[in-house]
Amino acid sequence: MTNDYLLIGGRRVDPVTGAVHGPHGAARLEPKVLDVLLFLVARRGQVVTKADLLAEVWSEAAVSDDVVWRCVAALRRAFDDDPRQPRVIETLSRRGYRLIADVSSSEPANESGHSVPATTPANSHFAAAAVFGVIAVLGVITVGTPSAGTSADATDVADVSFSAQPTLPGSPENWGAEDLTRVGREYYERRSPADSSRAIDMFARAVRLRPDYAPAWAGLADAYAQRAGSFGGKQDATVRAVEAAERAVQLAPDAPESHKARGHALGTAGRTGEAIEAYYRALELRPGFGPATVNLGALLGVRGRYDEALALYVGLDTRGLNRVVDLHHIAVALYQMGRLDSAREYLEAALRVDPLQSDSIVLLGRIEVLTGDREAASRRVSEALIDSPADYRLRIFAGELATFDEDFALAREELWRAVEGSQDYPGVGAYVRLAWVDRQLGGERTGKVEELVAGYRDRIATVVEQQRGWAHAQLGAAVALLDDDRSTALDWLRRALDLGHIEFRWLLVDPLFGQLHEDPEFLQLVDEARTLWAARAGRIDAAIARGPLGR
Repeated sequence: MTNDYLLIGGRRVDPVTGAVHGPHGAARLEPKVLDVLLFLVARRGQVVTKADLLAEVWSEAAVSDDVVWRCVAALRRAFDDDPRQPRVIETLSRRGYRLIADVSSSEPANESGHSVPATTPANSHFAAAAVFGVIAVLGVITVGTPSAGTSADATDVADVSFSAQPTLPGSPENWGAEDLTRVGREYYERRSPADSSRAIDMFARAVRLRPDYAPAWAGLADAYAQRAGSFGGKQDATVRAVEAAERAVQLAPDAPESHKARGHALGTAGRTGEAIEAYYRALELRPGFGPATVNLGALLGVRGRYDEALALYVGLDTRGLNRVVDLHHIAVALYQMGRLDSAREYLEAALRVDPLQSDSIVLLGRIEVLTGDREAASRRVSEALIDSPADYRLRIFAGELATFDEDFALAREELWRAVEGSQDYPGVGAYVRLAWVDRQLGGERTGKVEELVAGYRDRIATVVEQQRGWAHAQLGAAVALLDDDRSTALDWLRRALDLGHIEFRWLLVDPLFGQLHEDPEFLQLVDEARTLWAARAGRIDAAIARGPLGR
């Protein structure tokens, strides 16, 4: 294939740079997204399965299925393609994808509008992979575990091996620790499993090249914490995140980025109190520091201190933030403090940036349920699952919604698909709800579900004490209800309220908590939670009035 432009569905696509020229300017496809498009073009009209795409585009990498639907979703955004009425890419349920748009080619034009000769770059199918400055790492990253109780040096914490090394543009000597760290940050901000691994690669190279460079250590800490929090490998990655963060603080104790990375690592390790202190230290060094502000607000929410989180968000410095994630955190705080309309605005803003951000889709669906529009919530999650069938968060929420209609067979199917098909750990809550659904169907809890629920029952008190998080205490109430132990369930809800919060609006409608809905003690707890909200109302309203969106 030459680098002639492709005409796809009325859009002009440069197969080398990944530029998609539309009526509102050019969008640039990331390397893997472009590779997926070119593979579909080569098989126009044919059904292409996920396995086909994984084998061709990610042939040397161990990645989960969700990378496929994320790339397809990115293509739909670039072509303004509606998955419900597709004109470019058609989704065939449980089968795969098919390019249905017309495809033709034309010679590229220079700035004067005249044709220019086409060239034939080597391996042009992957030629566009130089976007963001590096060829994508196709190898599998493996991470060793340092010995317990030892302090790892640069080669310990950054002990990363590859089956394929990335190629950097230009001469290798032109790439210093600063360049590698910058590229690592670009990968980190993409927030996908494969890009998280690439970020670790870049930061690891940087600290090997320059062991005294604190920003690289801070980046390595963030990347390992991201892997631990979102992409599996929690124990090993958490240890490395904390060690890298401590090194960053040691090298640059007055750098807010070092303390922000330390807060991120400690928060992932469940050391919430220390993480909060680290974030506050970062804000002392740089008031209004956006990433530290948002992460601190999220951790304050773990402690039920949503009013403090919202106060932090007032006048938030938005420079350098991942807008979708940050808008979502603000929405969570507003939602938990009962400001559903304001939360909806932030969620809708987040979804305008990334329509497939599943956490925001689920939270917006919850708001729709609470405001009496459960049909809209079901429609929203069903549409999202067309493009994101492997997203366990969406599957879990679909299972929850099915329980509202007492369709327990569907609920069980959705929940099982979530816990069996997820590459990440879906959380104890999914197994608790699955166990409850099994009981509604007259079955017994067996195997992994019973093992996980029983294990959590045994350690829940320790988890709550260590993290002092209201959500774990509320989950303890759900576990107790599986055993028909209403007294213990109420004790756990009391504990959650003592820790600062219970999500009583949802508990009042959730069928899993149905046996408590008429209980006088439960209703008393609900009244106390409402009183707590009222006491915080002034600070909440101030945060809404002067929020980051400038309303």
